[in-house]
Amino acid sequence: METLFRSRVVRIVIAGVLIAGALWGFAPYVLKDVASAAYVNAELTQVATPVAGVLTQGLPREGAYMSRDARLRLVTTRTPSRVRLDDLLQQAALADSTVALMEIQLAELRSHDATLAARSSLFQRASIGRLAGRVREAEANVARCEAQQRDLQERLTRAANLAEKGFVSEAGLRSAREAAAAGDQACRASRGAGEAIEAEDAAAQQGVYLSDGSNDAPYAEQQRARLMLRRQELMTELVRAKASQAQLRGQVAAERDLYARASSYDTVLPAQHLVWSVEARPGSEVVEGQSLMTIADCRNRFVVVELPAGKIEHLSVGDAARVRLLGSGRWQDGRIRRIMGGAARRDSRLFAAEMPRLGPRNFFVEVGFESADQPDQRRSCDIGRPADVRFGGPRLGGPDSRVARSEEHERS
Repeated sequence: METLFRSRVVRIVIAGVLIAGALWGFAPYVLKDVASAAYVNAELTQVATPVAGVLTQGLPREGAYMSRDARLRLVTTRTPSRVRLDDLLQQAALADSTVALMEIQLAELRSHDATLAARSSLFQRASIGRLAGRVREAEANVARCEAQQRDLQERLTRAANLAEKGFVSEAGLRSAREAAAAGDQACRASRGAGEAIEAEDAAAQQGVYLSDGSNDAPYAEQQRARLMLRRQELMTELVRAKASQAQLRGQVAAERDLYARASSYDTVLPAQHLVWSVEARPGSEVVEGQSLMTIADCRNRFVVVELPAGKIEHLSVGDAARVRLLGSGRWQDGRIRRIMGGAARRDSRLFAAEMPRLGPRNFFVEVGFESADQPDQRRSCDIGRPADVRFGGPRLGGPDSRVARSEEHERS
């Protein structure tokens, strides 16, 4: 062993290995920009109550992690007013009763109209049948009258022949002539009566009745006309009542929702969020607009890197980066999402971790994580944890970086 270590070749090999290890360890700091002053950060969202009341026992504790969306009731009011809701409920009940009553009335009117239609149809059939009988009677009277007229005409002819021979006096001949003329007038009257009955029958076929002492329509048809007008009025009122009913139902639904919101405050805490701070305690009184808690967005964590201002020209939003959390040996992919100068105004209340104060020659770089790994809820999503950040490519200030960016710009 001693001989082996005294060998010059072995010593050279060991020295070379040590030098190669040192170069390997310091190569990233030579070829790439490495920022060690970096911290994991996340944006904060305040949850405030829109109503005054008492905090419930469902308020989550600080550090609670929401692996999925959680719906919670945070505030309940003591005496929410129901005056407006009760008044709308009474109006809606009255509107429902009005609509139901009108529908019942319309159903009764339709039933009564059907009864009157049956009576009118029966009356029409009976009238037509009666008039048909009268038409046949008139035709029979006309036929009988014509037969009598022919008989009287024959008697007049015989009386005239006998009068020429001297067997019938002038008075007898005149009597026969008067009887024939009276028979002819009677036949004309019968035919006129028959024509009147036929005209009345034709009108009855069309629903118009010409009998003496009656109107052109029966009582049932007149009642149906009145019912039709009343039904039209009811249908118009029903349309208005249904419109009012629908409007009241919408108002009742809106007022119920308003009453539910006024009686309690429910919210949904989004998934992959961490309860960062709780500013009230269960059972305490809260006022409208008071902040209840602050939650941190673990889905969109980022690393805040501090770099000298001389390198700002060689960085742009969208550049790739590598991030390693302090204490971990795994590097994660990242990408620059924001670059901000040291003199820019910042609202530290929107961030979970403190933002370092920069000098006039430094600037901030925000690097977002690109990996889909779930944040570790056991360590509060690693918010505030130091990290090492390396930006890809040659060292940012060297000529190779400028040449690479120039070639990329020409290709685009």
